[in-house]
Amino acid sequence: MFHRNELHYIGTFVGSIQEALWGANIKHIRIDGSVPSVERNQLVKQFQSDPKTKVAILSILAAGTVSLTSQQW
Repeated sequence: MFHRNELHYIGTFVGSIQEALWGANIKHIRIDGSVPSVERNQLVKQFQSDPKTKVAILSILAAGTVSLTSQQW
């Protein structure tokens, strides 16, 4: 398991990535433990269908059961 300080560092790092994406006007999604599961599905659909959504920031624990692959081949 992660130590509390490591989790804080990871959260800060991910937050910095998200701020950089906002600053560069890069549309993205973020799925972590704070996002309700219903909203996670909506974010995945956005990532799959919106060509302007270029980046997905994912927590392995929160996004472990979502699939980002589209059914369109």
